[in-house]
Amino acid sequence: MKQSMIGLQRSSQHLLKIVCLAIGLLAMVIASGLPVQAAGDGQTTVFKRIPTQFIAALGDPDANSGSGAQSWGR
Repeated sequence: MKQSMIGLQRSSQHLLKIVCLAIGLLAMVIASGLPVQAAGDGQTTVFKRIPTQFIAALGDPDANSGSGAQSWGR
């Protein structure tokens, strides 16, 4: 009798693991299929392409550290 109870517990634990994995997989499938929308008004985000812009910097091109950042851009 005791052996059959232990076997029943093990099979119940195995079934519970399978059910949890199935629910997790289902949640991932559902989440990946939903459209992404902006918060609030329900409109999707649209990006506007602009011309490429560059920032010029003067300094040693081989430098990998420095100081005086408080005066940059002045």
